[in-house]
Amino acid sequence: MGVGEKVNLTLVGLPANTTINWDCAGQGSIDHPDQASCVWTAPNSTDSIIGQLYATTPTKACPITANFNLNGSTYSGPVNFTVYRPTVVNMKTVTGLHIKGSCYVGERTDIFLGPAKVNFSAVTIQEEANDLQSGLPIQIFGTGIYDGQCPHGTAEPIAMSSTVDSELGTKASKSPVDKIEFSPKSL
Repeated sequence: MGVGEKVNLTLVGLPANTTINWDCAGQGSIDHPDQASCVWTAPNSTDSIIGQLYATTPTKACPITANFNLNGSTYSGPVNFTVYRPTVVNMKTVTGLHIKGSCYVGERTDIFLGPAKVNFSAVTIQEEANDLQSGLPIQIFGTGIYDGQCPHGTAEPIAMSSTVDSELGTKASKSPVDKIEFSPKSL
């Protein structure tokens, strides 16, 4: 399962007055730990670096335990989940934005997060407008016969959809546009 994904958990066949306690050992959260049915939300990260795509640990083992008392005896039943974080970004060109007779180039792409075996619908992505190390704005430059530049990055977060491509991964809910416009260089 993907980071932030939700799972419905239910204990069946227990008498109505059974004392129940779901425990996720701090790995995510459980909305109603004292009820027979609850929702476990997987942790938002697989390690201590929340939100960083290339963090060190790609998966995290998350044991969920249902503890209950029945007829004076205590029972405990574990269920183990493996939570995956995104480890790859794939892009697929939807359309080119090239204009014949001009120096305008660009493309519209669909963005996917992988691995493809996991649904990352609880993830939101955002392109950085500034370089993470220097803090300077990210720019794309062209030189030669034509000059141009394009500010890169968007401040708008993009939510992932629930659509998972078996090869590319979970698809973003919208397609951002990367474009560059160059002008003829004055000689």
